[in-house]
Amino acid sequence: MANLLQQRALDEVVRQYAGQYGLPDHKALLFLVIERYLSDLNLNSIDIEESIVDGSDDCGIDAIVIDEEAEDRPHIYFFQSKYFKSENAFERQFEGTAIDKIQGAVNDFVLQGRINKKYQNARLVDKLHSVRNLGSRNPTFTIVLCSNSDEPSTAAKAKLDDFIRDTNRTAGDYISVAYLHLDKITRELIAPQQKARINMGLQISGRYLTEDTVNGQQTARSLHKASISKALKPDTKVLVRIVETKDPELLLQIIEATNSQTRVTSRDLHSNDQIQKLIEQHFASNGYFYEARKNKYAGKETSKRVDAEVAAQAFYAVFFKQPAVAKDKKKILFGDEYDKLFNEQTNPMEILYSFRLLRTVQRLNNQKEYADGYTFLKDATLHILALMDEVYVRQNGCPIDLEKPKEVDVIYRRVLESLSEVVKQRIVDEGDKYEHRRTFKDPETYGRAVEILNLGLNFGRPKIQHSK
Repeated sequence: MANLLQQRALDEVVRQYAGQYGLPDHKALLFLVIERYLSDLNLNSIDIEESIVDGSDDCGIDAIVIDEEAEDRPHIYFFQSKYFKSENAFERQFEGTAIDKIQGAVNDFVLQGRINKKYQNARLVDKLHSVRNLGSRNPTFTIVLCSNSDEPSTAAKAKLDDFIRDTNRTAGDYISVAYLHLDKITRELIAPQQKARINMGLQISGRYLTEDTVNGQQTARSLHKASISKALKPDTKVLVRIVETKDPELLLQIIEATNSQTRVTSRDLHSNDQIQKLIEQHFASNGYFYEARKNKYAGKETSKRVDAEVAAQAFYAVFFKQPAVAKDKKKILFGDEYDKLFNEQTNPMEILYSFRLLRTVQRLNNQKEYADGYTFLKDATLHILALMDEVYVRQNGCPIDLEKPKEVDVIYRRVLESLSEVVKQRIVDEGDKYEHRRTFKDPETYGRAVEILNLGLNFGRPKIQHSK
């Protein structure tokens, strides 16, 4: 049963997200839930902003997350989020009419294949095209209903559950639903009570050591990938906890109590590298908190926190002019491309400049006048900042002065117009198959925008000084 203390705890986290990412509270809740509910997908702010379609004519769908790397076939998540401002939000039930709305949308699109620009907003239409283009791979779907209220009424849940059961009866294991109400969000996504939030290494249980590895598969996979990519240091050590038991009930309890672990990524394996420590020191001297390890400075001022993965994407887009790679293959930035980005020649101030430019672009992307006029913004974020830097450096011989908002706005608008031309041409070429997501994964998109801007790709650029 949800209570007022849980509501206040969630409100505090929502405010933190709203401040960090410049979002209204209702979108901050959606952002939080996507990040934490889908933590295995390792989504960052760029990925999550791209997934959000919330707005007028969204048909009850606030975000669509596409997991193309799911083990068997693509998996697609339809999110609907409700955030109530009232003091007694915890006593409210998730609205049955909202559930009817998303059920109707899923029925229209998933079962009937309808995409209709007359009653679906442009962001939603584009995302639905992305989903439809995966149809030959037979994707599965999950409807995620999240709110700071109580769970839906028994009748509302029964209606949606019947719809899903009837659909799966004819189509197989096709659609599922997750109800993330206040109690579930606070217990499972914000403050788990019985499950560890740190990675405990490999945990082995069984009569013989080789019999059963109950936890630690993510750790083992991460170590294997690091070994193949030669990112694993010779002196790497892994904690192995061995539990010998013949009690199956105790074994299940061990699995449950230790199976909520932070995923180990290649970024984590590099978090203690000397170069990462040096970058952190440079950032600190300029008033920023560089998080080589995710959420290392969770208690610090949100506007000054710099996520290493997001910063690497921005850096790769701006200084290596490969926004499509930074967007679509971010894993390689702490994998095969790591030594290219992070070495003794790396200038931490160029990384900070790239990150600050990214935050500037994200702020502009969220302004209504731009969001309504250019539906591709969230998909094109890394292209926009790379092109803005290219335009300005080409014309002025120095990086953008981010303290001059009027100049920044002028460059931003010019870049949007060039990308708009690219998008229009691809829509003509691809018709109903067009999708923003694929366009901005295509390495040729950046070069085409440069041609429209009438710029040369190869030119020298000044170094950014190691000072404020």
